[in-house]
Amino acid sequence: MAEYKIILFGQDGVGKSSTVIQLINSHFPFYDYDPTIEDNYRRQLIVEKEICIIDVLDTSTVYETEETREKMIGEAQGFIIMYSIENEQSFLKVDHYLQSISKFKKRETNEIPILIVANKIDLENDQRVISTEKGEQLASKSNSKYLEISAKSTESVMGMYNTIIRQTSSCFPNLKKKYTKKKWYKVFDNFKK
Repeated sequence: MAEYKIILFGQDGVGKSSTVIQLINSHFPFYDYDPTIEDNYRRQLIVEKEICIIDVLDTSTVYETEETREKMIGEAQGFIIMYSIENEQSFLKVDHYLQSISKFKKRETNEIPILIVANKIDLENDQRVISTEKGEQLASKSNSKYLEISAKSTESVMGMYNTIIRQTSSCFPNLKKKYTKKKWYKVFDNFKK
């Protein structure tokens, strides 16, 4: 079974925590919660008929320093960078995260799995300030994939996480083999005792 370590970056208020709650609980958080807490979330999923574990770090800009960002990026395998279609500042912040990933991520493959996500597509068109074309252009320029979602839709959110898992899996094809092999050795060691 493969385990994928994914970092979820984005300006506060773009819906990162809402997508994680959708991933874990399969519902949109209509209750009050503290979205500024940075935390890890794990869930077992089936992607392309394979069972895997996704480990998502939901980041917060409140406590983020360059040192913590460097450590987080170094340990991750895939990245989701989220912005809100109604917030130009959040879109401009995407480039900051792309630069950090480029600076701190050691290239283990030719491609770094990055998914740029435009959230809040459920809002009225007159609230949209970032066009689909601008998002697609940024993704193309940075050799990233692009997706538009609504954090209110479980299907939309699960599609986002499935996309980053498929992208990460194609960049790290040995990940599954390494994880499985390591687990089997541990199982056999336990039988010997």
